[in-house]
Amino acid sequence: MGRNNHKPHYDKPWLSLDEQISRVEERGMTDAHEYAMEFARIGYYRLSGYWYPLRRIDQATGKRLDEFVEGARFEHVMRLYRYDEQLRAALYSALSKIEVALRVKTGYVLGRRDAFAYLKPAMLKDDLDVVDYANFVSSFTREAKRNNEDYAEHFRNDYDGQMPLWAATEAMTLSNLISLLLCMKPEDRDEIAADFGVSRGALRSWFPTLIELRNSVAHQERLFDREFDNIPNWEQRPELAHAKQANEAYLQRLENLARMSYETYREFQQSRRRTRIYGQIAVIAYMLRNLGDDDEALNLKRCLEAFPTDVPGMSPNKTMGIPDHWKNQILWNFDLPTIEESK
Repeated sequence: MGRNNHKPHYDKPWLSLDEQISRVEERGMTDAHEYAMEFARIGYYRLSGYWYPLRRIDQATGKRLDEFVEGARFEHVMRLYRYDEQLRAALYSALSKIEVALRVKTGYVLGRRDAFAYLKPAMLKDDLDVVDYANFVSSFTREAKRNNEDYAEHFRNDYDGQMPLWAATEAMTLSNLISLLLCMKPEDRDEIAADFGVSRGALRSWFPTLIELRNSVAHQERLFDREFDNIPNWEQRPELAHAKQANEAYLQRLENLARMSYETYREFQQSRRRTRIYGQIAVIAYMLRNLGDDDEALNLKRCLEAFPTDVPGMSPNKTMGIPDHWKNQILWNFDLPTIEESK
């Protein structure tokens, strides 16, 4: 692959574990030597994402310096790392519940038309995109062929290999499942979306959010103090209005920072709008509560409450987009009737 001749080639040297620890201590985190095991087990590069917000900021340029803020300790880095592990675990569990519900509801609603409706274009929407549908069938067929679960073997050995919808949805990847959902008739998508308390348009806007978060969780990516590409459609839902307002405030803060110079403002205008993770968590909690799974939503609330605010410079609003007084919102009030009960 060709190099960008306008940028320097990366030439930083390999460092031994002792050298890595020394470098961190030279920059002001003097207890790093107490965590040699973590350097060996987790790695300098991954850990650097958690000490990044503890680096000082150059007031003239707004960029991070190598030196750490006063009072920063490696203990703080590990607390942030462990919090992120807790957040990933909570989201993995929550997303798994939503994914299973999508599988069941898709198999139930579309299967009512025909057990093999997913293989019959006439059972799908009138304006079906032939290319998108062909890609779905091709991708699912590959997944089904390499599926070695007992149920898949059963349909291959005892039948012609084609699975009824209620089994096929179990063999689909999440991307396969969403592709099929987008091929379904509007009234079928309406029925599924209603179970999650939204219109089919809003639910469609949430699919990229689900996929982006699921991939981040599966690949053990950092969730705290990062931006996400997909901004959900909060659709004027009273339970989600505060998340929409928080994201608008976040984007406004970014724009204000970008106005420090012409170059940064031009880059901001040309960049894709992004969001912090709270908005996605709010959407997931909303979906769970509409499914009647308050226990899973409550687990997300407890995870948000566990944010380590006493680590120097850590703001739940700036690092995760968590708005002030978020716990007072209807979405997180578990003493009221569930969303489903109040309909």
